[in-house]
Amino acid sequence: MAVPNIDALRRAIKDLHGLDGIYRESVRVVETFRGATVWSGEVHVFDVTAPNASECYAWTAQGSKPGRDELVAVLAEPPVKSPETAVRAWIVAKAKASRS
Repeated sequence: MAVPNIDALRRAIKDLHGLDGIYRESVRVVETFRGATVWSGEVHVFDVTAPNASECYAWTAQGSKPGRDELVAVLAEPPVKSPETAVRAWIVAKAKASRS
């Protein structure tokens, strides 16, 4: 999985949420479930100005098709309050979508 550049993540935030993101930092996140790692990677934190959020968490993830990574951008809106909870919310949303 290729690491996206910050500009690509900034564009994803703009495309998905209509917001301008200002890069602040990168945080390593490892999410486990029942002792197994389900996701591991860098989550990039951006400052944004939105009615209900002051941060957006963005990262790249393996897409549904081989060789096709997807850019993910999750606003810090409850219950999301950290890079870790953003990843958890995304995992849950993907699981729900795959059941549909």
